[in-house]
Parts: sequence; C-alpha cells; structure tokens
Amino acid sequence: MPYDDIIIGSGLSALAVALGLRGGRRRILIIAGAESGFRHYPGANVPAARGGRGGMGGYWHGVIPLSLQHRPRGLDDESWARLADHFYPEAALSDHIGQGQYFVPRRPIRPADHFAALAGQGEVEIADIDATRIEPEQGADGLHRIISGDQQFQARRIWVCAGALATPALLARSGFIDGGKRSVSDHIIGYAGQIAAEEGSESMMATVARRREGVFFPFRFGGAHDHFFTLRPARFDFAKVDAGIAKRAVFGLPTSRIVSGLAGDISPGLIAEAFYNKFGLFAHAARYSVYFQTVAADAYLIEEDGQLALNPDRRVANAIAAANAAAPFANIARTQQPELYIPGIHLHGSLTRLECDRFGPEREFRKIHLVDAAALRDIGPEHHSFAMMAAAYRRAVTMASQD
Repeated sequence: MPYDDIIIGSGLSALAVALGLRGGRRRILIIAGAESGFRHYPGANVPAARGGRGGMGGYWHGVIPLSLQHRPRGLDDESWARLADHFYPEAALSDHIGQGQYFVPRRPIRPADHFAALAGQGEVEIADIDATRIEPEQGADGLHRIISGDQQFQARRIWVCAGALATPALLARSGFIDGGKRSVSDHIIGYAGQIAAEEGSESMMATVARRREGVFFPFRFGGAHDHFFTLRPARFDFAKVDAGIAKRAVFGLPTSRIVSGLAGDISPGLIAEAFYNKFGLFAHAARYSVYFQTVAADAYLIEEDGQLALNPDRRVANAIAAANAAAPFANIARTQQPELYIPGIHLHGSLTRLECDRFGPEREFRKIHLVDAAALRDIGPEHHSFAMMAAAYRRAVTMASQD
C-alpha cells in the first residue's frame, strides 16, 4: 500500500517535517539512512556529515538564534514559535524574537530519540536504509517511487532532507540535476582577539541569563548583519591573545562539546571556558575573547567521491578578513593568527537557486519538497539549524492542511 509521505533523511529538518505532517491517519515512512559513519572536513578533526538515523543532528550543539535577521525561505514567526514551544515550553523563546541573543538549551534536540517516540506512537514507520534514487510520478496513479537497492516504496509526496552533501548526490542519481563537482558553503568560527573588561564588555556579559531549560547569551552583529560576534571570559592561559583559538583549533570542536573527560594537555583556559558555557563558572575575567561566526560562501568543493576539499579560491581566508575588519568593539588587541578557525559544521547551499526552483508547490516537481540546508542559500552569520527546521515544519503543516 502506498504511503502518503516519504521523508528521506532523519536529521533535524526531517524531524520537523514529520511533526508537521503527523496526524490525520497519514502513512509516513522515514528513510533514515544506513549507518555509514562520518565524513570529515579536510585536514580537521571535525565531522561534516554522518550516515544513519539522526544524521548530524545527534551531535548538534543546539544553538537557537533569536534575532531572526536571516530567514530561510518560507519561515514565519508563528511556525518558529510553535516549534520552539514544542521542544522548550518553559523557555518562552518567542518572547525574545528580534533580540540580540541566542539560546543554548541544556538538552539539544536529538532527532533519533524523537523519531523513536513517533514510531512508538504509530505516527511514522522507519527504514534504516539509503535511498538510491527517486522516480517521479508517472501515469494515472500519481505516485513517486523511491528505490533502495532491490526495494521500492511509493508515496504521493516526497520530502528530501538528506543533508547538504547527500541531497545533491541523490538528486543527481535520480536525473534531476547534473552530477560532478559542486561547491558548498559553511559557517566558520574565528577569533578577532581580546578586549578588556570595561563598561561595554561588562554590560554585555551582564545580560547572560541562565534558565532551567537553557542559557540566553548576547551577541552583536558586525558589518551589515554579516558577522556574528560573542564574548567569553579569557582566563588562565587563554588570557594571552591567540592562545584560546589555537587550542580550540587543535581539538576542532566548540568548548561546550568537551566539558567532561578533560585530561592530558588540554589547557586550564579551555576548561574554564567550557565550564563557563555550561555552568556559568569562571564568569569574571580581566579580558574577554572575541569570537565570531561568519559565512564562507562556496568554502568547499564536493568531490566526485563525495568528500570535501578546501576551495582554492581563498573563500575561508577572505571571510575571516571581512569579519575581523567589521568587529563591533573598540580597542581590540588583535589576533596575530587570523588564519586559525574552526569549521562551523553548518554546511549549506550545495544546490543552486535554479536547481531548487524546480521543486515544490506550483513547480515542475510540485510534490517533491527540498527542505534541508542543501537548498539554503542566504543563511547569514547566525546558526541556521532551528530556523531551517521551522521553515520545513511550516511547509509540512501547509501541505497537510491541503489534504
């Protein structure tokens, strides 16, 4: 018996689609992906993609920007607020829309756990397999077909949420777009230097608010909302300019990911920063590290084998230079190692606008929906994951209401 909807992928956007579609006795199949391990950034100990149930959502840091200055196509405040209230009902996140804050939940959304709950409630079925290709609807039945090895599944609607690396590959195998090399954009996390603990920095840090469900941190935009700057106490060895970003770049992960099990040559400054992020300890310091996040458009190339390679056109270096020039703080003790950065793990924009415009309502393939970061072109410097979820959720709710 055909399904009403098949969702390809099982990460954050796929979860949002499932939540938007559930109910109404729909038959929903999640093609979650076979376990295939990680793909990493070139030359870095940082995962870029993961095959299997939950995808990279199992490792998401959970950051939710609240200013919403940069929005995926189709995002509105109501859908964003409904999704926020579903996951964090006590945080009242919608009250903070438009403010220069971001929310870091104590319990990030883990798609695999939520999918297991939905399956237990009979809302979805899950197949831990990869989609080989999509065959668009033909003939009178109006059903799309998903081929996975020697298996075949049919559905009225298809939702493609396989990720910035896997979605273009699937569409190419299906004949919708050309194959071959293509570029993909990303955020980068960089370091502008340090500022002293004085009125401006202290007043900014005083707005940090720790609540039961998470922490509200302040940020400032640099440039024309092109760069996203935050402060962290620079203690112990991190009090020396560049020591913090050098240590973080070695480990390749934000400090919130290494709070436990710290040992060996990890620095006291790194430990202090991690415990500040998580628990609010070591909050006061004589100096603050100035970190930024910014977009590196077309930062990487996706090779024929699906691996990432650094774009030789200096996209990352140029993005770092632009962010450093736009830092919104006076009297910065500037970094002497601007080349040091951490991949943001926010790959996006691996499909062109023309490719995206073939899919969705009133388009050539009107019942095939691209609702993941592969289709996200104008991301801005803010973390995109939750906003992308909310846009996917709104599309799913809209389509379900038309059944």
